[in-house]
Amino acid sequence: MTRMYLRKPSLRAICAHTLRHTTAHGIPSILRSRGRLQRCCWAGFVLFVLACMVWQCSQLIATFLRYPTQEKVTMVNSPRLAFPAVTFCNLNRARMSKINSSRFRFLANELPFLFMRDGNQNETTSPEGVSVADDRQFAFALSRLTVKEQKELGHQLEDMLISCVFHGEICDQR
Repeated sequence: MTRMYLRKPSLRAICAHTLRHTTAHGIPSILRSRGRLQRCCWAGFVLFVLACMVWQCSQLIATFLRYPTQEKVTMVNSPRLAFPAVTFCNLNRARMSKINSSRFRFLANELPFLFMRDGNQNETTSPEGVSVADDRQFAFALSRLTVKEQKELGHQLEDMLISCVFHGEICDQR
């Protein structure tokens, strides 16, 4: 029985084989070149391209780490702005002063919970002081009024708007 010993390829042979069969452009041409001048030209070209790639990558990384931003701001001067829309909200559906007036006195008699006060309530009641049943009773009493009476009973802009000046001109509830 004969034993055959397979020789391990040398490092130089492994490198040469890898470089000949690589898909990187230019590297196989270095090994295929016949003359020393051709081989040096191909090696120089490959090293130049490799250096350009390293430089480009370093520029991209440096730009990324600087976090550059670009903004384009266009300013337009408008001598006259339109008056903004303003909404006044009052969660109290009725004014106590109107409920106490002779015209709506019947509401005061139907809704006695409106006049129960503790230290936390103001003149028109607080949301914490009104139960769900009281709120329903109040809504039912208001629903029996006409739309005109409901508007009269509610808060009016003239009572809430103290003053309004826009662009030096006095504005009102238009």
